[in-house]
Amino acid sequence: MIAGLKDPIDMKNRPDTFAALKIPAYQIYFGALLMQMAAMNMQMVARSWFMYELTKSAVMLGAVGLCSALPMLTVSLFGGVLADRIRKRGILVAGQFTSALVALGVAVSITLGTISWIHLFIAAFLQGLVMALMMPARQALIYELVGENTLMNAIALNAAAMNFIRLTAPAIAGFLIALWNIEGVYYIMAFFYLIGFVFAIRLPQTGKARHRKIKTMQELKEGLCYIRHNSNILAHSCPKTVC
Repeated sequence: MIAGLKDPIDMKNRPDTFAALKIPAYQIYFGALLMQMAAMNMQMVARSWFMYELTKSAVMLGAVGLCSALPMLTVSLFGGVLADRIRKRGILVAGQFTSALVALGVAVSITLGTISWIHLFIAAFLQGLVMALMMPARQALIYELVGENTLMNAIALNAAAMNFIRLTAPAIAGFLIALWNIEGVYYIMAFFYLIGFVFAIRLPQTGKARHRKIKTMQELKEGLCYIRHNSNILAHSCPKTVC
């Protein structure tokens, strides 16, 4: 070999960028993820714009965002406990269906002319609650679908897809509001959630629901303590008084 040149790339042993997508179960999961994330990110723009159109209040605009975020900050801990006790596929199916109903309910209210800012607050809270309960199950399900060897590739594809949708879906929602109307955007979001629901019900049953006698609060305390002592996750997320 000529001095100074690196070894040629071994194409046979080169990692497959899309290895996880060759697994049928992960393909279904990935489709459900895309539909859910597209609808959710479109919803952030549509809901905020519509709230301001209804109330002309910056305070109400911030309040509806807070209403959606509060469940994410508090209920996610219990979502992890739930994922340990119920089959994760069932949580995803229920979450996708509930999200579709909420988006469809807002769309129908707009069509009937009965929509108010209260409906948007209720919808924001319910969507935040659903996402908080779904996220731990959705993340934990990846391992059950692809196994250990393909896990990192599947997580990387997940992250890439979500970041791409975070950039594109809000922009698409804005264009649709300008070119069409807010009512149509909500119907589109409901349609995306329904497609995600169809994908979710096609997921295979994986793992087993575990019925353990450990109390929920004890599990939460153990989880917070683990986070506190694992700097790779989050060094300072657990208060010292807990441990």
